[in-house]
Amino acid sequence: MYKIRQAQENDYETIFQLNNSLKNMRLLEVDSIIEREYYDQSLLREQDKWFVVENTGELIAFIYFTYDLNKLSIKNFIVHSDYKKKGIDEHLYKKMEQIAFNCKLMTMQVEISPEYTDVIDFFERKEWVKETGKKRLYLKYIR
Repeated sequence: MYKIRQAQENDYETIFQLNNSLKNMRLLEVDSIIEREYYDQSLLREQDKWFVVENTGELIAFIYFTYDLNKLSIKNFIVHSDYKKKGIDEHLYKKMEQIAFNCKLMTMQVEISPEYTDVIDFFERKEWVKETGKKRLYLKYIR
């Protein structure tokens, strides 16, 4: 049974490993390492949200996003390769979308590298559109 919860300080090592494993399904291009200090500080900021998915105690996916008065930005969204095609991405996406709706945000945005066609398909199925003139930016208008 999958369980979604907010990330905690002790989740860092597993998030770090998921983030750095190229075989995991990435929903974003992630060029940088998640530094421990940044992670710890982001857990304390109200506008930063980390959610993880557990399967019988094992952390198998996470999403990290930030938001301000009008916009939510997905920073990282990764599902372990052993759990592809099981709807985990959908559960995390719905959690994020619920927060955007509850906060009355106007838009959500994500950057996706063109070579991640399956990721682009995922967001386009959810009515995200590529921003005109931008190579990798996709938006979804909420209101």
